[in-house]
Amino acid sequence: TAGSGTLAVLRAMSARDTALILQNPSFSTYEGSAATPTAISGWTPTASPTVYTNLAIDTTNYYRLVPGETTGAALKISAADGVSQALSVRGAKLSPNVPYYLQIAYNRAVGSGSATLQISLGATTKSVVLAAQTGWNVLRLDLDQGLWLRRFNQQDLDIRIELTSYTSGYVLVDDVILVPMQQVDGCWYAIVGGATPFLRR
Repeated sequence: TAGSGTLAVLRAMSARDTALILQNPSFSTYEGSAATPTAISGWTPTASPTVYTNLAIDTTNYYRLVPGETTGAALKISAADGVSQALSVRGAKLSPNVPYYLQIAYNRAVGSGSATLQISLGATTKSVVLAAQTGWNVLRLDLDQGLWLRRFNQQDLDIRIELTSYTSGYVLVDDVILVPMQQVDGCWYAIVGGATPFLRR
C-alpha cells in the first residue's frame, strides 16, 4: 500500500482451499457414470434431493484443474435445477470477523444454455442472465457487507448453485471458490486468478 511501508504475502486461492469448507468443489468425485451420475459427493440436487436426471458431469469441458488433480470435471445443469451443499457436510466453522469470498466459473456457450444462473451463500445471492456469453466466465458475490457471516447466516447454512427461468440448453459450472478473505493494512483481498492454474513463484 503506497506510503504505508506494509509488506505482506497473500495466498493465491484455488478450489483446494475451498475443500477446507466445502466437499468436492470441482465436481470431480461422483458415483455412477459421468452421463448419468447417481450421486455427486457433497452436493444435493435442488429440484429433488434424490433425482439426478437434470445433472451430469463433463470431463472434457472444464475451467481449470484443482492443484494435484489429473482429471478435470465440470457440473452440467440442463433444466431448472442445481445443487446445494450444507456447510455442515464438511463441519466447517466460519469466523464472524472475516468476510468470505464466493465465486464459480460457468460456461453457457458449449450447451447454448438460456436461463438465469444464481449462486447463494445463505442469505446473500447473486445472479446473471445467460444469453450470449462466450467461453468461461466468473460469477461472484458482490464485494459488500453481504460477505460477512452476520449478513448471510441462516439456519442450516448452505451454498446453492441453480438455474432459474430456464428456457433451453445446458450450462457448465466448475471451480467453486469459497474462502476467507485476507486482510492487509485494513483492506480485504482474495487472489483467485483465471483459467490458467497458478505456479509457485
